Amino acid sequence: MTDSIRVATLGAGYFSQFHYNAWTAIDDAEVVAVYDRDRAGAEVCADRYGISGIYDDLETLLDENELDILDIITPPVTHADFIRTAINHDLTVICQKPFT
Repeated sequence: MTDSIRVATLGAGYFSQFHYNAWTAIDDAEVVAVYDRDRAGAEVCADRYGISGIYDDLETLLDENELDILDIITPPVTHADFIRTAINHDLTVICQKPFT
């Protein structure tokens, strides 16, 4: 048996449901953390999809989790900063919509 791919997601808005549904359909992937600037939104997603890590601070999420992929599901204006942060943590990035 192989180890699961460990994923953190950024974003808990309307479109994020499509990403969460896709991740839960992949046997070898596990969403271990969710970030949203509105913690209540992150809590709703975490509860709905069984995600244990809930964050409203990206650096804390990255410091507290060993990850393989960061899935960015936020508005385009946030992408550049989030992508730079992911690169600084040597993470693979999936980014909804244009990178910047």
